[in-house]
Amino acid sequence: MVLSDIQLDLVRPNSSKAKRLAIHIRKNNISNHPTIIIGEDGKSYLFLPMTTNPIAKTIQLKKNPNPHPKTKNEKSYVIFRMRANKKSAFSAPLNWTFSPSDYKLIEDYARRKIK
Repeated sequence: MVLSDIQLDLVRPNSSKAKRLAIHIRKNNISNHPTIIIGEDGKSYLFLPMTTNPIAKTIQLKKNPNPHPKTKNEKSYVIFRMRANKKSAFSAPLNWTFSPSDYKLIEDYARRKIK
């Protein structure tokens, strides 16, 4: 896989053909950041980026989903701007878990954006 073969973060994915998936976290191999997978559209995953910096359109999670002892006390934020990228741009699912309130927040967003 070559970086030029991957279409970088489409800002407006086609959610008319999309279907929701069980919410889970994968690493985006292009940005090296964890992402929250909320759906798929053919050969692409629909996702929400995660960050540790409070920037525009972010909401802080109640609990950092990363189970690693060094990062569990770090603040974690979700950027609520749905994006899409080819499935080959993501790692296997990570074994991270959300708090129930964080999961509900993301699930409500996915339900509104993906019919």
